[in-house]
Amino acid sequence: MLREIDPRLSARARDMLERGGLRRIATRWASREALEEALVARGLEPSAAVLEFEESFGGLVFSVGKDVFELGVQLPEEDEASEDDEDGDVESARSEEGQPPAEGGLVPCGTGWSREYDLLIGPSGAIYAAHARTCKRSSSALKLIEQLAMQWRLGSLRYTVRVRPPASAALAEALRLDPVHEATDACESWWEDADILMLQAHEPGDARRDMTFVCARRIERVTQVLEAARLGRDDAGFAISDREASRDVRKMGSPAPDGMPPPEQWQAHPEARRFRYDGGRETSGDVWVIGGPGHPRIEQYRVYKGKIREWSTFSDGGSFERSW
Repeated sequence: MLREIDPRLSARARDMLERGGLRRIATRWASREALEEALVARGLEPSAAVLEFEESFGGLVFSVGKDVFELGVQLPEEDEASEDDEDGDVESARSEEGQPPAEGGLVPCGTGWSREYDLLIGPSGAIYAAHARTCKRSSSALKLIEQLAMQWRLGSLRYTVRVRPPASAALAEALRLDPVHEATDACESWWEDADILMLQAHEPGDARRDMTFVCARRIERVTQVLEAARLGRDDAGFAISDREASRDVRKMGSPAPDGMPPPEQWQAHPEARRFRYDGGRETSGDVWVIGGPGHPRIEQYRVYKGKIREWSTFSDGGSFERSW
């Protein structure tokens, strides 16, 4: 099966596809010519990129973790297309309001993220994802699979640091991360080393564009991210999470947990370093690194409307996230 897929795919992408149960199901197009005729009949451009996409990826089904992807050009019947054009003008205009411009003549080419999103391909081969709105996702199907493979690797990394404002170029240099060329395009850029992955989204309309995501295996690497980002910008802000953390989620507006140390207490600790918390959505707060190299600990406070609403403790020995 894998020999039938574009040979330019990286070993990491091939591994993801194998582990994701890659299979190919039958498509409705008997030939390249049949698809070309169907596109023309519906007023869509039979571009080489669309035809080549179907030849290479049509009928592929695979999983990325819990998310299922199904690729392949799927066109409505001609009478259905006409009815959709007549009845959908108002809805289409509403859904596209305020969106960045997309290529004309988008062709449905599958579903992603367990059918939560429809996938579409433009005449250039760019892939779009549509849910409540339509956004460019990758410059090609090949890039999409490579980027999914990078996201798949994130599952092996414990900590996520969101850095605002974006600082990917400075962080890549300071942390000596290697660019991942096969997964990088005009939509996303990726960097890595043995225990860090970094993502920067670029596309207008992408909610991830206003921050840099850095995922790390160890808490000491997290502290290096904080130091490197602040060295580059005085206004750097951070929000940290740990996928392995224990969580105590209480009703919003509940009192703070008993025994919560006030943020200012940590400044009395030797080698304590304070950073600015920025989780977006009008939040502020403090991020304190306690202890020197080797076994650091992080205490994070999220403030909303003048009150502390989250307090988290992060360490390789065990993390605890509390919200109220």
